[in-house]
Amino acid sequence: DLDSDYVFVNLFACPYGEAMTYAAVEKLVGRLRDRTGVEFTLHMLRHYVDGWVMWPAGVFPLVGVLREPVPAT
Repeated sequence: DLDSDYVFVNLFACPYGEAMTYAAVEKLVGRLRDRTGVEFTLHMLRHYVDGWVMWPAGVFPLVGVLREPVPAT
């Protein structure tokens, strides 16, 4: 059971519940690419979350950001 504001959180290594290092996230992405055969980068993931998850969920207007979503291409 974990309550965290981080996107990438250490669940199986110390320090538990803390943000993963950039190097650890890069390794995770590499393992995911190898297992799935899907080529993607962290930058692509950022655009996906911004354009297709956060905007449709109405998150940004709640924090005062008023603009139309720009979906990832």
